[in-house]
Formats: sequence, structure tokens, C-alpha cells
Amino acid sequence: MHKIESNLNLVRLFQYLSIDVGLAALSSAMFASYALGAQPRSIYYLVLFLAVLGIYNADHAWDASRMADLSDQRRAFHARWRKQLLVLSACSLVCAGILSYQLRHQVILAGIIVGILMCAYFLLLRSGWLARSKEIFVSVGFTAGIWIPQMPLSHVDFRIAALACMFFLACALNLLALALADIDIDRKHGDTNLALSTSPELVQRIVKLLCSVGAVLAVAAIATTGLDWLVILATLQICIQGSLCFMPSRWYVQIRLIGDWGFVLFGLPWLFQKLMSLHLIN
Repeated sequence: MHKIESNLNLVRLFQYLSIDVGLAALSSAMFASYALGAQPRSIYYLVLFLAVLGIYNADHAWDASRMADLSDQRRAFHARWRKQLLVLSACSLVCAGILSYQLRHQVILAGIIVGILMCAYFLLLRSGWLARSKEIFVSVGFTAGIWIPQMPLSHVDFRIAALACMFFLACALNLLALALADIDIDRKHGDTNLALSTSPELVQRIVKLLCSVGAVLAVAAIATTGLDWLVILATLQICIQGSLCFMPSRWYVQIRLIGDWGFVLFGLPWLFQKLMSLHLIN
């Protein structure tokens, strides 16, 4: 029993420090590189992980500085360790910046452009301009950060466009599931999200629409280039994230865990490719 509790505490710590989001970004980048046929240096994945860690922890530290009600465990942790989170964020971003000099110039330039756009987004979000549609803008930023830096290294066709769009849909569904799960917590803390600014029923209708778009894209990709397990995996991810939007909000802890760790599945094609290249599996 004690071991189970220790494991749960470790999972929570990973969640509070955004390590799960960093691993989700890492796995997503592996999925994109496999789909694009790009072969970025291994350091690229480390740079991406550190950048995501830095951005998300800075965002959490900012939130903690303006929260009056800290009854939620996650926000209480961020408030208590706010200074340490800022140090972790600064160290992660500095290390990412230093290591990025070993990447190709096209990748660095694309990464800088995405980084500038994300900084502009956070400034607009904090000003209140984008608060009601933050789920969509975060999805756009996350998708751009995963796919755009690697696109200069490969050829982009309809299949790639379809997979990138399906990835975006999975991100949007994940954030909409969190908006629905956190509706009571956000209302209590004075935050806002799409479910609060509109209604849970409207958000669930949007979820059904996004799932339908995902199904159309999957069929179009299969009809154009044939069935492959990248499309299957992207479709599965959309189904997982979409189903979370219809779970009771009292399961918000489980929704966060399944939603964030579900993105790790995106790394499976890249992992199998590497294992096959090392002749560890047939």
C-alpha cells in the first residue's frame, strides 16, 4: 500500500512540474519526425523537452502569484514552490537556448518563430484578450511547436497535412476535456475557460464536431495514401481525448492523467523504428 502511495505521489510530482507535458511533447515530436521522415539530431528532442518544461513552469509560477484561493493541491504546490519553479523554468530555457546552437539553422529559425508567437500568445492571454478561447490557441501553439521546426527537413504532402491536423484535433480535445473537468475548480479560483465562458453542452457539441472532422481526415488520408498505423494511432488518440470530454468532472484527476500520458503513445512508431534499427526486435 505504501509503495502504491509513493508511486502516486511521484506521478503527481511529474504532473505538478509539467514533466508529463514535456514527455508528451517529446513523444509527439518523435511521431512528427517519423511521419515526416526527418532525422533531427538527438539533441533536438532534449531542447524541445527543456523548452516545454521552461514555458509551462513559468506559466504555473505566474498563475500562482495571482491566485488567492489555494485549496486545490496543484495550485497550492505551485504557490508554495513558486520561486523554485521560476528557477527551474529559467534554467530549462537557458539550457535549451545553449543546446539549440547545435541544431540546423532551419530548425533554430523555425523554433524561434514559434517561440515568439507563443510569447505573444501568453502576453495576450494575460491581458485577457484570449482567455475565452485559450484552448484553441494553446492547441495551435503546441501543434506548431511540434511540427513546424521539423518541416524544413522534409517534404510535406497531403498525408503529412492530415496527420498534423489530426494531431491538432487531439490537442484541442485534450484541452477541452481539461476545461470540462476543471470547470468547478476554475469557477472557484476565478479562472475562465471555454466551458465556463459558454456552457459544457456547447463544448461537448464542439467535441463531437472535432471528432467528426478527425474521422473525415482519417478516411481521406487512408483513401489517398493507404492504411498505415500512423493514421490509426492518430485516430486512436482522437478517440481517447474525445471520450475524456464525456467523463464526470469529479474524475478530473484521472482525466488529467489519461489525457497527458495518452500523448506518450505518439512515440511508439519512433521507438519501434529505433529498436528495429538496433536489431532488438524483428
